[in-house]
Amino acid sequence: MRLNLRKYWFFAAFIGVGSLYGQDIQFSQSYSNPLYLNPAFSGTKQATRVVLNYRKQWPGLKHEYNAFAASTDFYVKHMNSGVGVSFLKDIAGEHNLSNTMASVYYAQHLRISRKSNISLGIKGSYGQRAFDNSNLLFADQIINETSASSSNPGMLNQVAYADFSAGILYYNTKAWLGVSLHRINEPNQSLMGGIDVIPRKLSVHGGTVVPIKSFEESYGEKKLRIAFNYKEQGEWNQLDLGTYYTFRNVNFGMWYRGLPTKRYKPDIPNNESVIFLLGYEAPKRFSFGYSYEISINRLFGYSGGAHEISLILEFYSKQKKAKRRIVPCASF
Repeated sequence: MRLNLRKYWFFAAFIGVGSLYGQDIQFSQSYSNPLYLNPAFSGTKQATRVVLNYRKQWPGLKHEYNAFAASTDFYVKHMNSGVGVSFLKDIAGEHNLSNTMASVYYAQHLRISRKSNISLGIKGSYGQRAFDNSNLLFADQIINETSASSSNPGMLNQVAYADFSAGILYYNTKAWLGVSLHRINEPNQSLMGGIDVIPRKLSVHGGTVVPIKSFEESYGEKKLRIAFNYKEQGEWNQLDLGTYYTFRNVNFGMWYRGLPTKRYKPDIPNNESVIFLLGYEAPKRFSFGYSYEISINRLFGYSGGAHEISLILEFYSKQKKAKRRIVPCASF
């Protein structure tokens, strides 16, 4: 009985207490989900791009965390802009607590020099938070030994909200730097009829490409890409720092996720994981990537890490392509 009561109260606190702020899902392969990272990435490939992502987090636990994402964007030549749509869903826990979001994107590209561009992007989303209450167990059911409950905690099966984001991206043929602000309106996602806002999330990201052998000279180019992604949401902040090495279209990568200069608590350092990546990249065609994330915090040996898969398809027009290169984002 004590275990069941504890389970109920923990669940009620998890979904209803306003001080337990929600945190957006983070992908290990952040640049393989560019629209989610920054709406200003819309249309930067000057092609029709289709992106699929899947993440399975902490499979070593009984109820792991799964996330699915799909997006597409394309370049509108006569407007020098990009538009896109995306769908994202994550599911966690025994009661299938889920977050679903459908989004539309628009980005305006501005050419500031022969090789440099700035993109300004916006994103509008319809979000929904829900859970399965079919197997909830209330205290009075245990006390009265009955399947019916007279409790009325005011729980909602689902709640919907509108959400807005914006971003800016500078890019040239060798580097890129972007800033995006998500959850600008801080939508209320409470399932208890109260206030449980999703705090704004700031992302500062960028990187550079170091060509080892020019693509124009050899199809099997060699290059090194160094990238970062700093994220801040509510009281939580973190830095992803990593590199990719490409040889004959095969990508090898390694990332560190954490922020050693800040501790969550005096005895809890902000070190989360090390990420290893392997993928294949056929330029202007498709790219595929797999990553495995190893926990280096107190979950080491228990969580089972995280697996992530990404697939990017690119479809280019048969018309003569522009000579200038688009942002060489570290995606695969």
